[in-house]
Amino acid sequence: MGLQPLSLRKRDRLFKLRVRRPWPLLVAGFFLLLLPGIQYVAVARMLHIDPAFYKLILGSLSPIELFLLFFPIIAGIGLLSVTRWGWYAAMGYALLLTLYNAFLLLAQPGWLQLVFSVQTAAGSLLLYYLFSPDTMAPFFAHSVRGFRAGRRRTTEGLVTLDGESRTATNISSHGAYVQTESVYAVGQAVQIILPGAEEARPGSVVRTDAHGIGISFLD
Repeated sequence: MGLQPLSLRKRDRLFKLRVRRPWPLLVAGFFLLLLPGIQYVAVARMLHIDPAFYKLILGSLSPIELFLLFFPIIAGIGLLSVTRWGWYAAMGYALLLTLYNAFLLLAQPGWLQLVFSVQTAAGSLLLYYLFSPDTMAPFFAHSVRGFRAGRRRTTEGLVTLDGESRTATNISSHGAYVQTESVYAVGQAVQIILPGAEEARPGSVVRTDAHGIGISFLD
């Protein structure tokens, strides 16, 4: 019982180090946070109203337009905090933004079609990014897991894990997935010798499943 708090603190530190937000996530998150201000100024210009008259501007918007204006703040916070509800919030907003602007693109002819086209494209790109398996994994992992720091190669090779020969897949310069029946805990330190290498590399278990473990290299 006395070792449990230390184990939890070690796991929390590992999680904070592992979850380094990739630049596409940072761009998406901060874009959502800044979007309400951008849209507010755009609406003011379209209505030919000074942005200082916020009551008049906001009063001219429909409920769905008000939702689309302010909800990105919640979605952006949730996305940057890497929470499951944040993923759902960002995904729901991106879907609604795409469909609503696609409708306006067909219903509103004129120069505003350019604005609607840009927002439709932005919503579609956000949906594509959010549904990427590597993006979704940290949001829905049952154990501590972060974003991959590099793209893994779908190759197999024999490695030595803590003195035992195992098959490894998805090897990259930052980590690998090793098939093993042994029981490992998230945060547990391991030593792994990769194919063609002579010396072991230190690593830490960042996820486990029924077939093996995901390892992040520490050097």
